[in-house]
This record gives sequence, structure tokens and C-alpha cells, in this order.
Amino acid sequence: MWQGIVILDLPLSQNPGTVELKNGAIIEHALCAISTASANYGKSIGGIIKASDATFRNNLQAIEYYPYTATLPAFKDFTKCTFTIDSANRFAANGEIFKYHVTLWGVQGVVFEGCLFENAFNTSGGGIGIYAMDAGFKITNYCKQGGMPPGIDCACYQTHTTPTSFKNFITGIRSESTGNPSSIHIDQSEFQYLNTGVNLNTQSNYRITRCNFIDIGGIGLNSSNSSGYQIEENSFSATSSPFAATGILMNNSGTANNRIYKNYFSNLDKGISVQSTNGQPYSVFSIPQGLQFVCNNFIGNKYDIYLLSDAIISHGQGSLSSGANNKFVGTKLSSIYSLNSRPIYYYHSLGSNQAPFHCTNNITVNGNATPNLCASTFCLPGIKIRSTDSLEQYKMMQQQYDQLLTQLEENPELLQEILVLSDAMRELSDHAISRILGDSILYLDALKSWYEVVRTPIAKYSLAETYFYEKKFEQSEAVLKGIPKLFAFNESEQKEHDNYMQFYNFKKQMQLSEKNWTQLDEKEISHLQTIAETTRGRSSGMAKGVLCFFYNICYEDEIEEGGEGIHPPKNAAVESQTADIQEQNQTYELFLYPNPTESEMTVTINNPAVKIVQIEIYDITGRKVYQQSVDQLYGTLHLNKLAQGIYILKVRLNQGDMVVRKVVKR
Repeated sequence: MWQGIVILDLPLSQNPGTVELKNGAIIEHALCAISTASANYGKSIGGIIKASDATFRNNLQAIEYYPYTATLPAFKDFTKCTFTIDSANRFAANGEIFKYHVTLWGVQGVVFEGCLFENAFNTSGGGIGIYAMDAGFKITNYCKQGGMPPGIDCACYQTHTTPTSFKNFITGIRSESTGNPSSIHIDQSEFQYLNTGVNLNTQSNYRITRCNFIDIGGIGLNSSNSSGYQIEENSFSATSSPFAATGILMNNSGTANNRIYKNYFSNLDKGISVQSTNGQPYSVFSIPQGLQFVCNNFIGNKYDIYLLSDAIISHGQGSLSSGANNKFVGTKLSSIYSLNSRPIYYYHSLGSNQAPFHCTNNITVNGNATPNLCASTFCLPGIKIRSTDSLEQYKMMQQQYDQLLTQLEENPELLQEILVLSDAMRELSDHAISRILGDSILYLDALKSWYEVVRTPIAKYSLAETYFYEKKFEQSEAVLKGIPKLFAFNESEQKEHDNYMQFYNFKKQMQLSEKNWTQLDEKEISHLQTIAETTRGRSSGMAKGVLCFFYNICYEDEIEEGGEGIHPPKNAAVESQTADIQEQNQTYELFLYPNPTESEMTVTINNPAVKIVQIEIYDITGRKVYQQSVDQLYGTLHLNKLAQGIYILKVRLNQGDMVVRKVVKR
């Protein structure tokens, strides 16, 4: 294997180095095919890569972007390129293990159109397609000339489009952030045979739209500590291994209004699973605020919407003036299944499949709502509104909202008008901020203007982070100081804020000492680990992202185990239905014990009609480290030789199913 191409640093006064690949160019068997900068990060302008119809084959890494200081031309595009590894790779002969095709660090505006990312060598899944830190990028389809209908943000005609595809990875796309303003836009792309399709942590105002998540092995979209997102018109399905996957796991998107809109979920264990704080806690006089599920289609799932024991969402799902109007078809157990007793009011209009099926008893269903047209937000006629115009419109709506709020106590009927106005404000602000972040030139003053007027904690943290990005530390700290009082933080919110300040001060000292994230000493890494482990919020997510991206100290997602072993408040109807279906379908449950383990572990099935055929264990890079053939109800694993860490266990069963679990070796 050879060293590949490095675009050397250049002083800011000179033009950047450029590499262009075209006419069927191939780069193979490189340790890193193309890297855009060397060790003098922060004092150079990096380089430009432009590739069309090129192949990156059997490279340990294909593309490596480092941060750069200057604003470069928009020649950071990859069009119809193939990123692949196959059986001809030379990794083992060189003592290497494939980890990822592309890394993006501190770079903005990289575009992948109609590209293929695959691992054709390890079809059980290994490595990551794109791994990003503090980066802005766009993943989309390639649309032939004449393939775009008139209108704003239209989808390309099917006969003219080539989607960007990710196949056979542990994770297709993973992105972390330390608070730098950036845009992530994933549109009209495909994710297939992946344990996790897209994993986004501490990413504000991202867009995932019109994508297909096919044959999900674990989670289609895993979103943590992120808000202001647009998740719309995607399809999530599992076919080869039914009832073993989750379409969307939404974790801690905060108290701001968000929604998951017009998506399709089929043949999944859980269509949408929700964890931690994603809305305001319920009180008798509170206005519903937080995450809503609107106009989605659920078909043949075990659970459609699944709320873990710590999950908080908007306690109003839809309203009388506009129903949530999700459709529930062929639900196996429950349409809305909650492991906690927090009250939720679900509104829908009359019509087939509108009513949720066998909800837990904390869900109050009202079927008298005004119909929701469930209109698409894509391909609309007209012109784009300037950010300054929409900001003034938002301020006027905010004044109207405040006026209605003062009259609400004496006029309760105003609640419906308030809810409609609140939703319109959410849509206006989220779209405006996304447009600013996605622009080829980042207008920070316009961004700050929006963060100043939006009244949510995430907006104020984002305002402080934008000031920090400009190295205006005094203004940043003034914003941060006022957040707890502005939003009347409770004890847990104050603890998260204090931990955030620890991370903020850590970043500030790095800036002042002119260090970057690759230059931490052992004491600093240890301090970062303490921040990562103190809370489970945004500050923890940022610290974990740094540790994993730069130092390979990766924390497994803390997903609460739920399902048959954990029960919500008593609901005889749901329990009866569960028992009936389990008996009819002869379902099974997989048990691991002990887990974590220091040496041996037993894997067993609780159904005599089902047998374990094979057990495989993979490390977090996707390398198979253990395999055992079995032909009975249980298997005993001898894991003494495995190093301490987190592993992926895959259990293949005689009727064709494959069950995936996390294993911890101590």
C-alpha cells in the first residue's frame, strides 16, 4: 500500500492546491487516497478535491478533509463516484483494519451526488461510510439534465435520478459537533444493510428528507441532542429480519417544537422510539410544546410509536384544529406504547386507519379533530423569501403569540389559535436557519439574529456557540450566563448547564493556547471523559464525540432496553393482545447472561421451536472476532481472549431471523 496524495499547506495569500479526478479515474490500495492538509492545521487554506465518475477502491481511507482557514471556492464535489473495498484489499497483509471511506473535520460545503459507498468485502457490515466532526456537507442524488420539475426543492424524476447509496457498514453516516455552525443535508439517498443508517449527535437544524432506509439491521436514524431538524418523506423498512429494528430513535431533542412528518415505517419492531427530554413536561395549564408525530404512515410494525420510561414529548399530539392524522395499518401490538404514565392527548380526524390501535392508558384519544391535509413542503411554486423578510414576519407572529397568551386564561378557546401560530413559527424559523447554515457563504450576523429572537434553550446555546466560533468570548459568556434564569432551569437542567460550562471552558483554553483537538495530553483527555460521563445531554454528547473521533474512545449509545421485559402502567387490553399474538406466532425472546461479562456468556432462546444456528461477534470497527456454530436452544461463549470493550453480537436462528445485541466485555 502506498501513501496516497497529500495537498500540501499553502499560505493564505496563495491559491489552494487542487486535485481533479475524471474520465474514469481510479485510486486504489492507498493508506489514504487524498488528504487535504498536513500537520500545520489552522495556518493554511487546505485544498480542493473535485471528482466525477471516479473510483476509490481498496483504500484504507479514501478522503481525509482537515480544517482550513480561508473560504474556498465550491469545488468540493463528488459526482457519481464509487467508494468500495472488496476481497482484493491488502489490509490484513499490512496489519490494518478498514474504518471509514471519508472523514470530514472542520470543512464546510462538501457535496456527494449520486455516489456509492459500500463494503463489498465484509457483507455482514463493517466500518463507516462518512464520519464527520464540525463539518457541513450535503448527501444527495445525481439528477440528469431535464430531470428537475419546476418549483422549489423538487424531487428529480425517477427516470433521471441516481441516488447516493450506503451499503454494508456498521454506520452509513456518523456526524459529531462541538458547537460550530454547520449544515447537514441528506436528501434522496439510500441506506441498505446497515446496523445504523445515519447517526447524528449535537447537530442543529439538519435535514433528512426523501431517503430510503431498507433492510435496517438496528436503527435507521439515531438522533441525539439535536433540534430544529426536518425529517420528512423518508421510508424506513425491514424485510429480511422483521421485528428486530427501529426506524427512528429520537433522543433528547430538547423542549423546542419539533416534528417527524410524512414518513413511512414498515415491518419494524418500533417505528419511532423516543428517549429523554423531547418536550415540556405536562401540567394542567401548560401549552403543549415539543416533539410531535404528524401525517406518518405506520404499516405492519410491532410498535408504531414507543416511548421509553424517561421520554417526554409534547403532551398534545395534533390539536382539535389540525389532527395529527398518522395512519396505523396492521399494527401488531400497540400504536402508541408508553413505559411512563405522563398524560398525552392524541387528536385525529375521522377516516380509515386514523385511530391509534391499543394505546397504553395514559394516552387520551380524541377523534373529532379538523382534518390535516398533510401537504408536502417540497416542490412548491413561488420564490424563496429572504432571511431578513422572514425574520420580520417571525417577530410579528411572536408579538401576536404574546398577546394571545395574555388572554388565554379568560378565553381558553384561544388555545387552538396559539397552537396553530406556534407551529407556523417553528416552521418559519427552522427553515430560515437551515437556509442560512446551508448557504455557500455563512452569514453569521443573520444566523445570530435568528438565535436572538427564538425563545428556546437550544437557540440560546447556539447563539453562544456562534459567538464562540467568531472568538467573541465575552459575548458568548454573557449569553450562557443568562440561560438558566431565562428558562427557570430545574435541578437536572442546571446540572447539564454546569457541565456545558465545563466543556465551554475546555474549548476556550484550547483556543487561547492555539491547540487543536488532536493535541490533548492524558490529563486533558481524562477531563474530557469526566465531562462525557457527568450528564447525558448536549455537553456530554459533544465530549463523547471528540473522544471517539480523535482518540477512538467511543461510548456505546445509552439506549434503555424496553419491550416485553418492561411494562407500562397496567393496560389489560394491551396485555391480552400481546399474549394472544405471542401464542399465535410462537414468538421468542433472546437472553444474554451475564452481560457485561468477564469470561463466559450464555445465549439462550425461550421458545423450543426456535434454535440458534450460529453466533458471531464483531468489534466496533466491524471486524469479526468470534464465531461459533450452534444447533440448539442455547450456546455458551468463551470470551476470555477478547479485550475489554463493546462488541456487536449477531445470532442467526434456524427460521432465518438474525438478532443483533450489544455485548460488553469487562
